[in-house]
Amino acid sequence: TFGVFRYLGEDWAEYETAFVPKTESTEAQQQRVMEFARLLHKGDDAAFEAALEEYLDVDQFLRFLAINVLLSNLDSFLGGAQNHYIYLEPQSNQFRFLPWDMDISFGAFDMQGTPSSRRNLSIDHPQTSNNPLIERVLAIERHKQTYHDYLAEYLKTVFGEEKLRGQIDQLAAFLRPLMSANGEDAPARFEKAIADAPSLFQPHALKFFVTKRHESVRDQLA
Repeated sequence: TFGVFRYLGEDWAEYETAFVPKTESTEAQQQRVMEFARLLHKGDDAAFEAALEEYLDVDQFLRFLAINVLLSNLDSFLGGAQNHYIYLEPQSNQFRFLPWDMDISFGAFDMQGTPSSRRNLSIDHPQTSNNPLIERVLAIERHKQTYHDYLAEYLKTVFGEEKLRGQIDQLAAFLRPLMSANGEDAPARFEKAIADAPSLFQPHALKFFVTKRHESVRDQLA
């Protein structure tokens, strides 16, 4: 659904329509959703900071956020607060965020910004629409620092430039021969399309995106 933990009052029926739960919820789970929505949208800064970790797995949320931001994945929680699942983990009773529908990541979502702006997406204000959860969590200095630490770590590991270049080459070697299913001239037509419209295909130049995203995030962290 669009929006992030929208506060819809104290009637669960409103939330059931808007949140589309995937399981039959207990009364305690219903209250948990409504309480966190109320805290997010109605609680003052002191109350929000004091109670946040009771409701949200903050460490997991910061890692979820860091990966989406590195990928400039704007058709997501960052843009419209959509394309994700929220899981109320039963043992901790905390909410966790799961990514979904990431096919226009790597800065390729051309309905938001430009190729350049997506490559240089802000790490501290990455949302393209109202997102009070990102704003309020990153306004807490210790959480913002942890988030920055994850970004720096991921630049060297899961988003490592050489690592991703190798993965891109490996996938390209697998995928390019499959284009022949669209005719023997399909690879040539594909290459011609790129040559004829380089600006159109710029968001999908994966290695270029990875290099420039590294530069931008390093500069912002510095």
